[in-house]
Amino acid sequence: MADDDCLTEELVVRHGGQYDPELLQRLTLSGLRLARLGAGLARCTALRVLDLARNKLQHLDGVEVCASLERLLVARNELTRFGFVAGLAKLDHLDARANALQDVDAVAADLRPCAALASLELRSDDGSDANPCCAAPSYAATLRRALPALRVLDGASLALADAAATARGAIAAAAVDAAAPAPDDWLGDGFDDAAAPGKALRPANAAAARVRADADRLRAEMEHGVATAKAALGRSPG
Repeated sequence: MADDDCLTEELVVRHGGQYDPELLQRLTLSGLRLARLGAGLARCTALRVLDLARNKLQHLDGVEVCASLERLLVARNELTRFGFVAGLAKLDHLDARANALQDVDAVAADLRPCAALASLELRSDDGSDANPCCAAPSYAATLRRALPALRVLDGASLALADAAATARGAIAAAAVDAAAPAPDDWLGDGFDDAAAPGKALRPANAAAARVRADADRLRAEMEHGVATAKAALGRSPG
């Protein structure tokens, strides 16, 4: 493997804009065709954000020294495992879309030590840039069991997803339990005889009677208005 595929401290200084790697907090090394990290990050102990997207990395050997890392971007590489991240206790966000991660159980096992991981992206929210492991039926459930702090998976809030699922379940249950009204009795049982003289009204029938009374009153007012208009027209000069 050519030496120019390996990250060096010289590259870190050049792209970090900081003469001392120990002072770096953010570092962008995307699109450099890196295949190995080597010892290039050895002095980046204060690094909080690391962008390694669009390289040729098959593993992350060398990233474990960045114990302060909070955000790691490794989308569009050739990763098959997440080894070497176990020591990243502060890691909060990991973007690893468009890699070669095959086994969701292996992914979960590798990431389990990252107890602070709250946001994980293994595919885009529209389903593109997916790793092969995303097709597993147990994909989301396996990752959620392994990562108790996980709040966002593939750009979607897990809390909102849970709330939506609960709402769908409640709506489905209500639809099953609800009795459909008869086609000819949409205003309630006994609507037609709700206002019969001397008949005791149930609450539903009482409501129906009020609706009928309101309708009758409105009809009478309309008829009166029409009659008044006709009379006025009849008195107008021809």
